[in-house]
Amino acid sequence: MIARRREAYHVRVEEASRRAVKHEAHAAGAPETIHGAITVKEPGLERLLQYDARSRSASQEWILTAADVESAGGIRAAIGRGEVGVRFTPERSERMLRMSHGSLTKEIEPGPDDRDFEVRFHGAPARGWLVSEWNLSLLTPDAPGRRLAIEGEAPRVLAPGSTGEADQVTSIRLEDSEFLGVALTLRFAPAARLEWSPVETVSLSESGAERVYQGTAFVIGFRDPGDATLRIGARVEEKA
Repeated sequence: MIARRREAYHVRVEEASRRAVKHEAHAAGAPETIHGAITVKEPGLERLLQYDARSRSASQEWILTAADVESAGGIRAAIGRGEVGVRFTPERSERMLRMSHGSLTKEIEPGPDDRDFEVRFHGAPARGWLVSEWNLSLLTPDAPGRRLAIEGEAPRVLAPGSTGEADQVTSIRLEDSEFLGVALTLRFAPAARLEWSPVETVSLSESGAERVYQGTAFVIGFRDPGDATLRIGARVEEKA
């Protein structure tokens, strides 16, 4: 996924969105155009003009206190759109990728075949949160054959571009049996808190400014880990 950056045409989108609000009051929601140049395909697009200080990749980490999370209203809000919280230093290792940040160690080890790998954390603070963000995409937020399955305390099946939160999650599975023919499973040990939401922006095409889904941000939080090893296991499979 690509980090959201400010584009020159965003100023025109903001102006078009403001005019569209005024126009709706008089024309029952007809699309608004500025000088015949930009058509806004839906109201409120200016709210999607948010920008990222970090890349939108997988396994980016933060160490947060309980007060950080409580004051922000959740782990997703606590990490925001700013820089990555933990910058690891790579270390030498033969079989795995090993890196450290103070007492915290992160290891990425391949599994028995090229479809598996595991991310492990050792030495996280005994109290507070170790948070890992994974940005993943099935190319569309909601379509036949594509789903997000959450397992744990309250299992559920949702659209991949949905928004939600859940505690005591043991795994998530993104499936696309329609187009990509692939499934990705992430397993958590111990069970984790999960908060997720779509990453959206605005694109400009010949037909106007429109909402674009880039993927979904999954924020995985391990609370008060003590001296436990924290694990995120990943497996990619073909899905018919």
